Amino acid sequence: DDPLSGRAFSASLAYEGGPAIQAVKDARLIGLASSEVASVRVLMSDGSSRQVKLKKAKLGSNEFQAYGYRIKKADLKKGVGPTAVVAFDADGTEIDRQASGIGN
Repeated sequence: DDPLSGRAFSASLAYEGGPAIQAVKDARLIGLASSEVASVRVLMSDGSSRQVKLKKAKLGSNEFQAYGYRIKKADLKKGVGPTAVVAFDADGTEIDRQASGIGN
């Protein structure tokens, strides 16, 4: 009944190539966030971050937010990859974090 398993969001990374980040040719993050999440950012291995757009989604009678983000090919060529996905509330407070599994 709870697709987020009690968390504020879920994130799933898929990529082609690797395992070294410089060998990754295409990488995508997709996920689902609870309605308490106001924003989601992807933290990158160079210390920068990328804002992710959220779109309202309904599963059964529950309201969520869906998102997707494609890692820029220019970042991948420079060896810059996603290290984590972070969710924030409306006050800008971090409420959840998930490591990506690559780009560290």
